[in-house]
Amino acid sequence: MKTIKKFFQNEVLSYLFFGVATTLIFFVIKMITYKMTNSGLWSDIIANTVAIVFAFVTNKLWVFNTKESSKSIWSEFVQFVSSRLVLMGLSALANWYFVDKNPQIITNSFGVSKDTAVAILTIVIQFLTIVINYLVSKFFVFRNKK
Repeated sequence: MKTIKKFFQNEVLSYLFFGVATTLIFFVIKMITYKMTNSGLWSDIIANTVAIVFAFVTNKLWVFNTKESSKSIWSEFVQFVSSRLVLMGLSALANWYFVDKNPQIITNSFGVSKDTAVAILTIVIQFLTIVINYLVSKFFVFRNKK
């Protein structure tokens, strides 16, 4: 039990754990909604929305452990969501371009099906998103205000 507690006291390890959890939630919802809608754009927007809320709660409570007033929580939430919306917009644009309009770019380049192309694009975007989101969260959203 001490090992688990020590693991979660390390900010980077804790962020990676919850980042992977957020990515898994995103990926599952993305693939399910893609199968339902057959739209890279809409499945990305829906999955991102759920992932953003999950990520805010986990980052606030367990990664950065910020204990702020309700007014500060609102401010953190707005900053957090704003930064995520920028990346969500870029992700949605990439999905629109590479899945909805030009799937052949990925399918022909890698010799894969469109479903596999969606998975490949999602994994690449999520990896970049985790790194950028950590930096934004640490240095702008959940910074310790002293």
